[in-house]
Amino acid sequence: MSPKISIIGSSIRDNRWKKFYENLKNTNEIDFEIVFCGNAVPIWELPSNFSYIYSETKPAQCVEISARHAKGELLMVSSDDLVFGDNFLDNLYAHYDENCTNYDFVSARFRRRGYEYTPEDFRFWTSVDSSPLMPMNITLKREIWHEIGGIDKNFIGLFYDLDLALRLMERGG
Repeated sequence: MSPKISIIGSSIRDNRWKKFYENLKNTNEIDFEIVFCGNAVPIWELPSNFSYIYSETKPAQCVEISARHAKGELLMVSSDDLVFGDNFLDNLYAHYDENCTNYDFVSARFRRRGYEYTPEDFRFWTSVDSSPLMPMNITLKREIWHEIGGIDKNFIGLFYDLDLALRLMERGG
């Protein structure tokens, strides 16, 4: 059975992977996999639903490599230093399944050092009220990721996720 969600990303902080994995495993019922890519070597034996692909390419390219190896129905771009609330993946999948089609995507809510960010904190142009809201940890259908061509090869570090979101919005997402 294929996982419902593939958590993908570039990662070289292998000392954080076990905590990251256990946080998701211990608080969710849904089938998921983690597919990270980067130039580290795992320091612990990875579970069967956790893959690591060694590559010396740039971060955006590592995310694309992860996406191409992922098997989940949904792809969620993530970093390895997050802590998720209880049932995060269960709730994320249920929300997506109930509310989204084709080019739609969802994003996580964030809290840092006690401050809970609002969606308005993530406007493309923060001073323009009509500016589109941009995702953090963009989550979308794997088949749509591939249909729109994945990450533009011109991105090497940042903003590839905003480009993905804007291309999805351009198609009605």
